[in-house]
Amino acid sequence: SLKAGDKLVIKGDGCVNQNGQPILKFSKKILNEIETLKSRNFELLRAKVNFVIYWQKENIPYETIIILPKLYFEKVQHEPMQTT
Repeated sequence: SLKAGDKLVIKGDGCVNQNGQPILKFSKKILNEIETLKSRNFELLRAKVNFVIYWQKENIPYETIIILPKLYFEKVQHEPMQTT
């Protein structure tokens, strides 16, 4: 029942819907990119459904639904440490 533009909640290594149901798990490649961005002071703030793909392999009677998210990052400004 998801459609493009629906909000997702970032949880662990994936996203859940507004009801807390798991929707997607990030690939290892994306998890590495998220970590790289974190090291550059970017924080993953939110996600939403960008595309919903219905995929069916030949000779398989069911479809697999693939959710491709749009991820939103923001540069985090760390406050300088105070010295006494």
